[in-house]
Amino acid sequence: MIHPLPIATVIIEDNVSTILPCEAQIPITCDQCEADTNVSIADLKALAPITCQHCGARRAFTQTEIEVTRLVLAQAGYYFS
Repeated sequence: MIHPLPIATVIIEDNVSTILPCEAQIPITCDQCEADTNVSIADLKALAPITCQHCGARRAFTQTEIEVTRLVLAQAGYYFS
Protein backbone atom coordinates (compact mmCIF):
# COMPACT_ATOMS: atom_id res chain seq x y z
CA MET A 1 0.00 0.00 0.00
CA ILE A 2 1.29 3.52 -0.85
CA HIS A 3 1.25 6.12 1.89
CA PRO A 4 1.95 9.86 1.47
CA LEU A 5 4.97 11.25 3.26
CA PRO A 6 4.24 12.98 6.54
CA ILE A 7 4.59 16.78 6.28
CA ALA A 8 7.43 16.79 8.81
CA THR A 9 9.73 14.84 6.44
CA VAL A 10 9.30 17.21 3.49
CA ILE A 11 12.30 19.49 3.17
CA ILE A 12 11.77 22.83 1.48
CA GLU A 13 14.84 24.59 0.16
CA ASP A 14 14.69 28.37 -0.17
CA ASN A 15 17.89 28.65 -2.18
CA VAL A 16 16.34 29.46 -5.54
CA SER A 17 18.28 31.20 -8.29
CA THR A 18 16.86 33.00 -11.29
CA ILE A 19 18.71 33.56 -14.55
CA LEU A 20 17.71 36.93 -15.96
CA PRO A 21 17.35 37.28 -19.75
CA CYS A 22 19.28 40.08 -21.46
CA GLU A 23 15.95 41.79 -22.18
CA ALA A 24 15.23 42.20 -18.44
CA GLN A 25 14.94 45.85 -17.44
CA ILE A 26 16.80 47.27 -14.44
CA PRO A 27 16.00 50.72 -13.03
CA ILE A 28 18.98 53.09 -13.13
CA THR A 29 18.72 56.33 -11.13
CA CYS A 30 19.70 59.52 -12.96
CA ASP A 31 22.57 61.43 -11.34
CA GLN A 32 20.92 64.77 -12.18
CA CYS A 33 17.17 64.45 -11.60
CA GLU A 34 17.27 61.26 -9.45
CA ALA A 35 14.41 59.66 -11.42
CA ASP A 36 14.64 56.00 -12.48
CA THR A 37 15.04 54.96 -16.10
CA ASN A 38 14.65 51.28 -17.03
CA VAL A 39 17.60 49.92 -19.00
CA SER A 40 18.00 46.39 -20.36
CA ILE A 41 20.78 44.16 -19.12
CA ALA A 42 22.00 43.88 -22.73
CA ASP A 43 22.47 47.67 -22.93
CA LEU A 44 24.24 47.73 -19.57
CA LYS A 45 26.58 44.91 -20.63
CA ALA A 46 27.33 46.74 -23.89
CA LEU A 47 28.33 49.78 -21.80
CA ALA A 48 26.04 51.85 -24.04
CA PRO A 49 25.32 55.43 -22.93
CA ILE A 50 22.24 55.70 -20.72
CA THR A 51 19.81 58.55 -21.48
CA CYS A 52 17.42 59.61 -18.73
CA GLN A 53 13.80 59.40 -19.90
CA HIS A 54 12.92 62.35 -17.67
CA CYS A 55 15.57 65.06 -18.11
CA GLY A 56 17.58 63.75 -21.10
CA ALA A 57 20.90 63.58 -19.22
CA ARG A 58 23.34 61.05 -20.66
CA ARG A 59 26.04 59.07 -18.96
CA ALA A 60 28.09 55.96 -19.53
CA PHE A 61 27.70 52.79 -17.47
CA THR A 62 31.16 51.59 -16.46
CA GLN A 63 32.60 48.08 -16.25
CA THR A 64 32.93 48.53 -12.48
CA GLU A 65 29.21 49.35 -12.24
CA ILE A 66 28.27 46.24 -14.25
CA GLU A 67 30.37 44.09 -11.89
CA VAL A 68 28.78 45.67 -8.80
CA THR A 69 25.33 45.14 -10.35
CA ARG A 70 26.20 41.50 -11.03
CA LEU A 71 27.33 40.99 -7.41
CA VAL A 72 24.29 42.70 -5.87
CA LEU A 73 21.88 40.71 -8.03
CA ALA A 74 23.74 37.48 -7.22
CA GLN A 75 23.30 38.12 -3.50
CA ALA A 76 19.54 38.33 -4.16
CA GLY A 77 19.60 35.09 -6.20
CA TYR A 78 19.56 36.65 -9.70
CA TYR A 79 22.19 35.94 -12.33
CA PHE A 80 22.96 37.02 -15.88
CA SER A 81 25.76 36.00 -18.21
